Amino acid sequence: MILSVEPRKNYRRGKIKPYTFADVEEIVNKDRRYIRFWTSHIEGMSQADIEQVARSFLNEKDKKRKHRYLRFFDQTKFPFDYAPLLALASAKNGKKNRRIMHAVDALSHFSGDEIRAFALKKFSSEKTPRDYLRLLVNNYQTGDAKILLEIIQRSDNFHHMHELVAGIIDIFEANPDPECKAPLEAMYYGMNCAIHRWSVIDLLNRNEVLSEEIVKELAYDADEDLRKLSRNIKLSRSKMKA
Repeated sequence: MILSVEPRKNYRRGKIKPYTFADVEEIVNKDRRYIRFWTSHIEGMSQADIEQVARSFLNEKDKKRKHRYLRFFDQTKFPFDYAPLLALASAKNGKKNRRIMHAVDALSHFSGDEIRAFALKKFSSEKTPRDYLRLLVNNYQTGDAKILLEIIQRSDNFHHMHELVAGIIDIFEANPDPECKAPLEAMYYGMNCAIHRWSVIDLLNRNEVLSEEIVKELAYDADEDLRKLSRNIKLSRSKMKA
């Protein structure tokens, strides 16, 4: 029997303090295999501090430390020309070198003809180029949906498909395009992850290319959130017709 109930305390989230250059250096210098920079602490950093971090990255000779700076610029845009990032991202990558992948992530904040050409080259040479899809977020062009559909169609199992879905969603989140219909429908029918299928359906609906066939199927989906989404879409469409 419960004799008393302690009142729930209201906790107020403290104000997040932005990193300083010294804070970033302290993290880079930590004697750990893995380090992490928090986006919430990078937001609000002074431009001067970010540029100082960038200069330290450019001047750094130690490969391990240089890699750590790259992880910082995955979270915020590198403040200078992207050429050094492209050079690192373009290095030979026989065993999925994480340093190269972090260079790709840092490069994804930029747009440029060289970056787009590099991404398209990787799309054509790798069966499942999931690590390079982010490069298209800021370099998408009309007609690229056909390229993405071809990449999806190469995938021959759920695992390959699931590796691609986050990148495909990021691209169309940033670049609304009715041509998203074919690649997103291929993702919908080719994977079984309810969370990502919800995002795919939502994108199709927002781009006004969601088929009635899929809406009807969703009513019988095993996932409750997808069934709820189906009901909301049907209600919205009925109101528009009224």
